Amino acid sequence: MRTRTSILLIAVTVFAAGLLVGFGGYVFAGSSVGTLPPNGSPNAKVKIIEYGNYYDPFSRMFFKTTEQQLRAEYIETGKVVMYWKDFVFPDPDVLPLSDPNAANAARCANGQGMFWQYHDLLFSWLDSATEWGRPMKQIDFESIGEQLGLDMTRFSQCLDTERYLPLIEASSQNAAREGIIAVPTFFINGRMVTGAQPWDEFVRIIEEELAQ
Repeated sequence: MRTRTSILLIAVTVFAAGLLVGFGGYVFAGSSVGTLPPNGSPNAKVKIIEYGNYYDPFSRMFFKTTEQQLRAEYIETGKVVMYWKDFVFPDPDVLPLSDPNAANAARCANGQGMFWQYHDLLFSWLDSATEWGRPMKQIDFESIGEQLGLDMTRFSQCLDTERYLPLIEASSQNAAREGIIAVPTFFINGRMVTGAQPWDEFVRIIEEELAQ
C-alpha cells in the first residue's frame, strides 16, 4: 500500500556504501537514460545519469548540496543534462531502501508532466521528516501532489494501483545485475562515480568531459 510506513531499519553496509570513493570507469549501466524526462537540454555535451533512492540519506545529501550547484552552474547554462533512474534495493530486508512507493509516486507525477517538481518536493519533505536516514512519520504522497496542483483523481488512482511498481522493481534488479550496489551512483558521460562525492570531484570530471 502507498500508505505503509517504512520500517525503521537501514543496513549499516548500505550506509557505508554512500561513502565509497568515486572512480572513473565505463560500464553498460551508464549508457541508458531510462524513461524519465531530462533535467536540462538533451543536447548538452555532458550527460549525468543518477541512480538514486529517495529514502537514502546520501542521495538526499547530494540533492541538497551538489545537485543545486550543478543546476546553477552547469544545467541551467546548457552544459550538462541530468537524468534520474530509480534504484530500489532488490533485497526486501534492506528497508526502507527496498520500498518502491516513493519512486512510484514520483512516476505517477511524471504522468502529469511534473516529475522533477515532485522529485524535488519529495526529497525536501523527507529531509525535514527523517532522523539518521529513517522516516519518522508516514509520507503523505497525495499532499505533495496537491501542492503541485496535480489532477488528484488521476494521481490517487495511480498510487492505489501501484502502477509503476513492476517497472521500478524490474529496472532496479537489472541495475543490480549490471553492478550497481550503492546509491547514489552516477555516470558522467559513462564514467562511474559512486557516493555523494564532493563538489570538486564532479567539477573535475565535468570539465574534463567539456574539454574533449
